[in-house]
Amino acid sequence: MGTGILESNSNKLISAIRKISVKKRLIYSFYLISILPLFIVAILFYRISANSIKDKISESTQQSLLMAKVNINSTIERLESNSIEISFNPLTQKVLSGYKELTDFELFTLEQQLQRDTAQHLTLAYYVTNVLILTKDLDIINAFGGRNRPIDLDKEYLENLVRKIHKAGGKSVFTVVNRDKNNPASKGILMSRYINNIETGERIGYILICVDETYIQGICKAATIGQSSYTIILDNNNTIITSKSPEYPSGSIFKDKKLQDNLFLGVYEDVSFNYVINGAKYLFSYREILYDQWQIISAIPYSYLNNETNMLSVAIIITILFCMLGVVFLTDIISQSIDEPLKTTLALIDRVNNGNLTVSDPDYSQDEIAIVNASFNNMIKKLKISLEKIKATEKQKLNLEFKALMAQINPHFLANTLNSVKWMAQMQNADNIENLVTALISILQDTMGKVEYSTLAGEINSLRAYITIQEYRYLDKFVVSYDIAPESKEFLVPKFILQPIVENAIIHGVSHKKGQGHIMIKSYISNGELFIKVIDNGIGVAADQLENILTAAPERKLKFTNIGLHNVNERIKLKFGEQYGINIMSELNAGTTVTINLPIIHKWCDENV
Repeated sequence: MGTGILESNSNKLISAIRKISVKKRLIYSFYLISILPLFIVAILFYRISANSIKDKISESTQQSLLMAKVNINSTIERLESNSIEISFNPLTQKVLSGYKELTDFELFTLEQQLQRDTAQHLTLAYYVTNVLILTKDLDIINAFGGRNRPIDLDKEYLENLVRKIHKAGGKSVFTVVNRDKNNPASKGILMSRYINNIETGERIGYILICVDETYIQGICKAATIGQSSYTIILDNNNTIITSKSPEYPSGSIFKDKKLQDNLFLGVYEDVSFNYVINGAKYLFSYREILYDQWQIISAIPYSYLNNETNMLSVAIIITILFCMLGVVFLTDIISQSIDEPLKTTLALIDRVNNGNLTVSDPDYSQDEIAIVNASFNNMIKKLKISLEKIKATEKQKLNLEFKALMAQINPHFLANTLNSVKWMAQMQNADNIENLVTALISILQDTMGKVEYSTLAGEINSLRAYITIQEYRYLDKFVVSYDIAPESKEFLVPKFILQPIVENAIIHGVSHKKGQGHIMIKSYISNGELFIKVIDNGIGVAADQLENILTAAPERKLKFTNIGLHNVNERIKLKFGEQYGINIMSELNAGTTVTINLPIIHKWCDENV
């Protein structure tokens, strides 16, 4: 129902379009389907997709920053706890309280014990690289990390650090330090605070815990999205605590103080905002880390965001191109009244080329293509009738050839046989004559039968009668042996397919051989097919004559055996197909092998199959 309504509307549209000139049709179609969607789709799709990308990246960055904030706060809390435990350690208190009175050996011993105790406190803090105890005189005691991993701290740096610690009023101070003076890129984040005497409360020294900067960078990495993006941590002094950006190295001062001040003052209501640095526009996202008012900032350049938008622009262009294909659709509607019936006719022609003679559904239209379609259908019907007649003629021809074969009697064969009978009557007893005549009668009875098939065993028995006659004719000129597969004896084969082949082997093969010849009759089954071989060791056939053996040329009709071979081969092919038939292999002075290839037909099958 729906299809009929659609077809009716399509026909009305075609009729309406044909009232307009072709030029106007093309112009209207172009503006309607191409130009108008070009502006509408480009503007809407670009804006929606660009905002969507920005929002999703902003949301993803915020989630990553939130996770980084939680992890960094947790790390700071663990460092605070570890610093307190190490500061209150009795060994730490003992070293700092009596540092000046300790001998070098006592100091070395206490330092070793302190390193073992500190290592136990930092079992889970794998990111800690060094722990230093600093005396009031700024002497350094290695509490963790050993002498093989020293931190490059000069006295001036330590003096500035102590001033910051005093200024912090008991809070921890975080600074950036080079962990290896030979490798400027190897940096750490140093947490420092003073140590008081447990009993008196007197300030007796300082603890410095160094964290591998790459650990903090790893936490920030998830918030770094896209090429040229970077994530940094700023303290309230506008100092960069950590960064992987070469433009903002760790320990340096952040260039844009205005941005940092606005972040700490809470000027931005949204945690994501646009900001321009050095003429480049960035999408900034930030989170406040509670300790000491740190800020973790992620900056994504709009050049990266625009790359994504450019990809969307390509998608827009592709979409527009698809819209422009609507012009092709209108053209198709205009021309479909020709195209559709023509395609049907071409499909019919293609089917006929592939051997399918099925006619197509009739085309009730009245145009020229419908007339061609009807004429082609009529031609197919007549062709089918002609093919059926040809098949019937070929079948009749096959039957006539078979009957002609049944009726063929070689005059030479009969004359030679009668001479043999006469000779035997004169030279031998009546028993031999009886055997010879019996064999002749058996052959004549087989030729007079109307059955087209016999079992392989029956064909062999008929062949034995023929061979009996030839043995009397040629005396001891040849011997015949049999190797018949037992399972093949009851298979059906066309009658009289072996006698012409054996006759050819005797007359043209072993009879001309010096000495006694040998003929082997063999059958076997391979790949579901029956094979019968007639093998002789006669004089063979020359290669240039071998290919003409199966040709029944009129000028060679006196050579009865060749006609017989051709007849057998054609009977097999006509009956079972081109893949079956006779194959001949021969070599001069070596012999000939004739192979018959047949399908397997069981005795209970219909003989006319």
